[in-house]
Amino acid sequence: MTSRRFRFIPFTIAQDLTAWPEYAAQCVSGDESDCGEKSGWKGHPDGVEKWMKEHTRQTLHLRYRRLFADYAEFDAPEDFDPSKVIRGETIEHSRALDAPRPALALERARATP
Repeated sequence: MTSRRFRFIPFTIAQDLTAWPEYAAQCVSGDESDCGEKSGWKGHPDGVEKWMKEHTRQTLHLRYRRLFADYAEFDAPEDFDPSKVIRGETIEHSRALDAPRPALALERARATP
């Protein structure tokens, strides 16, 4: 049996402030199927809400799916040294093959009359 060793590196995930988030909505009102009309991506939620109000005024549809998208970045800690990260190291574990598996033992015990 093979396994991999992973080292914990305390990365943080943060919004990429160099890219603006995007907002959109899709009308999901309808009896047999969704209307499907879309606002298109906007740079601010106000534009999406304005589209939703106008669509509701025209169609009396009241249910929308709102979407939000942004970009994220992994930030490494200040003392992170990429040269110390081991990539793709595979380790053989002979003991793992011989180790008893509690769930399998329980199954066998239940199956035995």
